[in-house]
Amino acid sequence: MNLRTRVVIAAIATAVVVLMGGGVQAGVTLAQRQAANRAVQVQHPVAASPVPVATHSLIGRISAVEGDRLLVRDRQRHLREVRLVGATVIRSSGRRVDRRALLPGDRVAVVGQPGPDRALVARLISVSHAPTPTPRPIPTR
Repeated sequence: MNLRTRVVIAAIATAVVVLMGGGVQAGVTLAQRQAANRAVQVQHPVAASPVPVATHSLIGRISAVEGDRLLVRDRQRHLREVRLVGATVIRSSGRRVDRRALLPGDRVAVVGQPGPDRALVARLISVSHAPTPTPRPIPTR
């Protein structure tokens, strides 16, 4: 073999070793990154979730409004108690509204946490107001 062939072979071998080393390093870096992500997920399983694990929800119609307490009939026809607190956010059509806007017959979606008295302590209530009946014309003769 002449010198030129030896130099070409050495250059190719060096390139192969560098590429293999880079590939191994990239694989190690990727494995380390994935392991770090798994560790964060294990330490904080709900970090990506906007709603805490101990949160509950309820969808139904308001049956009664009594001060800071709502009685809501859920989809299974059970009557559930919802407690309003100072931090409860109430929204209708994307706008924040006062708790006085909650009326019997309104549809609500409630997100909150169970209280000690088994009531759902509301953090967020989205309300869709019951349609007002359209008055029918009185027939005339």
